Amino acid sequence: MADNVTLPGTGAVIASDEVTDVTLGTVQTQFIKLMDGTLGSTNKLVVNSAGAISIAAPDVSSSTSFTAAAQTLNGAINGNSTAFVQITGTWAGTIVFEGTVDGTNYFSVNAVVPTTGALATSTTANGQWAVDVSGLSNFQCRHSVHTSGTAVVNLRLSARDALIGLDQPLPAGSNSIGSVTLNAGSNTIGVVKAAALGYTANPTAVANGVQQNLMLDKVGRLVTVSSHVRDMVGTQVTTLTTTTPTTVVTAAGASVFADITSLILSNGSTTATAATLSDGTTSYVFNLPAGGGLVSNFSPPLKATTANTAWTLTCGTAVSSVYCNIVYVKNL
Repeated sequence: MADNVTLPGTGAVIASDEVTDVTLGTVQTQFIKLMDGTLGSTNKLVVNSAGAISIAAPDVSSSTSFTAAAQTLNGAINGNSTAFVQITGTWAGTIVFEGTVDGTNYFSVNAVVPTTGALATSTTANGQWAVDVSGLSNFQCRHSVHTSGTAVVNLRLSARDALIGLDQPLPAGSNSIGSVTLNAGSNTIGVVKAAALGYTANPTAVANGVQQNLMLDKVGRLVTVSSHVRDMVGTQVTTLTTTTPTTVVTAAGASVFADITSLILSNGSTTATAATLSDGTTSYVFNLPAGGGLVSNFSPPLKATTANTAWTLTCGTAVSSVYCNIVYVKNL
């Protein structure tokens, strides 16, 4: 259509059929439709709500063969968000994954193994990896060490949704959360089954603040301070007849504390006496009437002051027999 044409019956003037950013006034601006050249086609130019043309970056693929150190396979990001790497062939050496922001200085980036979620900044074997390259100008695979053979490296850059992964790997152990279900019709998580480790012996102690597994016994019962795994519970029975200190709980071993949970004393004589229980540092005195006794349960346990130390019991008066029954737990 020609410029400055008056539409019949309306008086409106078509100013121009050219693309313009002029301010609309009394003159009307004609809009044009850009298509792929076929009338009625659905393959039309897309403009977003801000008036900008939406352009989807196409996936870009490239490949090469590494046969020497320092060789690279480099891809310019150009709006893509995820890089996928596949390495095949028979080779020995090291291939590193690197990115750059300024296009010159490269640094290591984490690549995720899709089947396991494991993170790696390099590889010495064939496999597949996905890399979040959002914000980078370039991504590359570099053959930092070459020993032998040929590594075939395939790189594909994609504008699909960016990779979602953990910043750090899970700590050592089973790392099993169990089954997670999503309640139908709602955005809430249903049943989450948490797993922990079962023990029949004390695990290795860790420093203060270091992550540790929940401790269960071998049938899944939670171990608490006031009790312990059955395998770590000990009992000892002793008969005293003199005023000499007598071991009633044997030293539990290096780095192990013998903490008493139950104490039963019985005086089998016709003479009253006092019985002194000691871990070598702290002493506890119990009065035993003639023919009498006592039962004491400790929650939390009566803790030993130092590790690998025996408990002793001493009678204040020589009697024919004092019976001592002790239940204790081995703690770290």
